[in-house]
Amino acid sequence: MVDMLSSPSPDFTPVPLDRMSCLQGAAFDAASNTIISPGGITGFSIYGPYLPVDAGFYDVKVDISTAGTKHPRVHVELWNGEVLSKRDVQLERSTLTLTAWIPARTVLEIRFHTRNTEFTVHNIAARRLDPHLAATSEATEAERISRRQQFRAAIAFGHEEPAPDAPSAEALLDSIVGDAAFVWADETQLSAHEALLHRSGINPTTIHYIFSSNNSSRFEPAGAAAPLTGGYPHYTNQFQLQALRDGFIEFPSPFGGENIKSDVSFPIFAPGFGVTAVLYEFSGPHHIIVGTAHSWSGAISFMWFVDHDLLVHDPEQESLCEWAPILPILRSFVRMCASRRALAFNYRCSTKNAACFGGCNSNLGHYFWNDVSGVERVVRSGLRPAFVLGKSKRLSLEQIFLEDDIEVVECEVETAEHLFELTLENKLLLVRPTGNTIDVELAAKVERAALRLARSSAGERECLRDVEGNAFVVFYNLRAHNKAWIEQVDGAVELVNRLRSELQYEKVVLFLDGYEDCAAIVGQIKDKVGSSCLVIDGTRLSFPETLIWAYRCDFFVAVIGSGLVLLTWLAAKSGICHGDRRHMAQLGWWGSVRPNAGTLLSPAMSEIIDTQDHFYTNYNLDPSIVSNLAVEFLKRHMPHDRAI
Repeated sequence: MVDMLSSPSPDFTPVPLDRMSCLQGAAFDAASNTIISPGGITGFSIYGPYLPVDAGFYDVKVDISTAGTKHPRVHVELWNGEVLSKRDVQLERSTLTLTAWIPARTVLEIRFHTRNTEFTVHNIAARRLDPHLAATSEATEAERISRRQQFRAAIAFGHEEPAPDAPSAEALLDSIVGDAAFVWADETQLSAHEALLHRSGINPTTIHYIFSSNNSSRFEPAGAAAPLTGGYPHYTNQFQLQALRDGFIEFPSPFGGENIKSDVSFPIFAPGFGVTAVLYEFSGPHHIIVGTAHSWSGAISFMWFVDHDLLVHDPEQESLCEWAPILPILRSFVRMCASRRALAFNYRCSTKNAACFGGCNSNLGHYFWNDVSGVERVVRSGLRPAFVLGKSKRLSLEQIFLEDDIEVVECEVETAEHLFELTLENKLLLVRPTGNTIDVELAAKVERAALRLARSSAGERECLRDVEGNAFVVFYNLRAHNKAWIEQVDGAVELVNRLRSELQYEKVVLFLDGYEDCAAIVGQIKDKVGSSCLVIDGTRLSFPETLIWAYRCDFFVAVIGSGLVLLTWLAAKSGICHGDRRHMAQLGWWGSVRPNAGTLLSPAMSEIIDTQDHFYTNYNLDPSIVSNLAVEFLKRHMPHDRAI
């Protein structure tokens, strides 16, 4: 191979991957002839092969793919005691070319650095360049300008039609963001890109202000917190109500001068969770796309300065609450626009009406914590926009806010295409409102909705009958598919026995909550407790009926997550929370979502034994630890009218 690099050549010579050195779990896989570096590590994981090279220009081409993270955090560099060339990996599959001038005979090292990103190296190849051709391997600025023009034509931004032989909109997007000149900038580290910002006429202070005034409470007047935004995380999301009030979204211009305004919104379903990102497009004099709401917080995630190959993103959104990566959202956006060019063009040119969207969040906790509280923010603000509602499997927004007489344009949006076309055809400026707090008033509204829906059902009548008199109701949350307490059956039996023997509760009602996959667990608990208490199989009941039990119970034992939401944030009950060790770290902020809720007890972290080291793992927890917590608490706060 050394001989192949001794003189300039148009051809690349493969670098044998088995000659590369590996660290931190990375390893060469002979079957696939690749090197695989696992996720969950930070630092250099692959390096080598120390090629002897003479002075000259060299190209190194790397075929690499990433997996397992929302945003790749891998870079490749050429090194000989200092960095000669460096490229960040932006796409899920990339072929990167690194070009370097080497001033004297040395050995060339190729290094791969990762930040918690799994990646696979498929191929490495190198060549020595003719010095006269060394500067022509990347796109020129004229080519980049042409590519951006083709991109705008592909998504119907402006009057220009795409050329018949033009690449697809998605291919153009990947070409733009995969270019070496494209910058993904961390909003908290804009100083690293000052030269680019100043050359582009972009004021970094304005960018900081746009993110901070919405994605934090830093610019909120003391004592003036907006309703339902003072919880966790303390984001004000000011742009949401501002857009609904004014009929357009408005920010200070990063280029100076008058504020920038937009009434153009494109809703994009984030895959897997039913969360809808909303992209706002600003058209003049600079083409800017602001991404919002593809996290559960609903906050501003990124600003893409299309004309300047610069995308600024909020790293806190990425690490804390984003459920979908930026690039797939952008791909969906350009694909939707390109396949509906006439609709997208006419929509951009039309007068819009502001409207809200919500109700598709598939995560139970975030549905109430963020989506329901977000709609309540709008209602309390006095605004009455039209609502586009997703199809909900639980208590729908239309049912919860029935007494507020909200105007519903569409109440069963199910697909990304349906929502996109509905927005453009009806000429809507769409906002997905979010909050981060549930208070007494909102919790009572949810309870009233549950009672309305469940009142005529057999389950509701059964509920009223079983808890009459002096029954002590324990809401016991089960889990089977993941994040399951392995001893949950024995835990239920021991708790019931001790409530009767030590606290002398005459009538204990054990309400077993869970999904349908918990049926076998319910059967085991029923068999073991026998006639010592009344067991209600909540896995067969509707969601409104389950909610009624949460509001009615006297004490609970629940897994942290969705099962805990009904009991703490809505019903404000006291009880015990358990879960895998990683999820239990959420207890530090859990209480900030619902002020003045009940007492939340939990085992010590050392008492929880995870079966594996990752989120959603099953875990062991001695049942006596749980029953001890319950008995000691109830001795101090015992409802004496339930005892024998």
